Amino acid sequence: MENAIHAFGKRLDYSWGDDTAVFYYSGHGTYSDQNYLIPIQSRNIRPNNLRYTAVPENLILAEMKRYNKKGANIFILDACRDNPHPGATKKGLTRKGLAPTLLSKTDMVIALATRAGNTVDDRVDKRNSLYTEQLLGQLKQAHNKPIKNVFRNVSKSVVRASRKKQSPTHIYSIPSNICFDGCFAY
Repeated sequence: MENAIHAFGKRLDYSWGDDTAVFYYSGHGTYSDQNYLIPIQSRNIRPNNLRYTAVPENLILAEMKRYNKKGANIFILDACRDNPHPGATKKGLTRKGLAPTLLSKTDMVIALATRAGNTVDDRVDKRNSLYTEQLLGQLKQAHNKPIKNVFRNVSKSVVRASRKKQSPTHIYSIPSNICFDGCFAY
């Protein structure tokens, strides 16, 4: 997973640092001193070994900040603290939800599938989680729409579909005129 993240950073570096970068993660996460993404192969997750068995979200945000300095960065995290791996019930990994992610750069969107302290609807009987399903639906209609509007629509549709049990968090530091496929002047 770390190799894939570094490869992602290199691809951003080749773009001259002024591209729109999107990092999407759907899977298990946990929180100790910061949010961590848990690779499928990780076992025996404990607070004292997270830096060796999981990937800190700050690693990804640092790659985006370092290599895409002039571009817009979109960080999408569809994960929560409900960790099914052995050791997950140890002290420090039983709280629900991830901590809020703070903006580390201008021209950034941080999209979390649910607000801090809550869990997501994984929809184990479906191909995608509720958040991802709604995100994909909104992206199909995103042509020429401001990114902020697309993510607001994702939030509204997740809240409605979950009957207010799940409420995504989207944090923006991008101008209103950044759109998918370019902005169209009406």
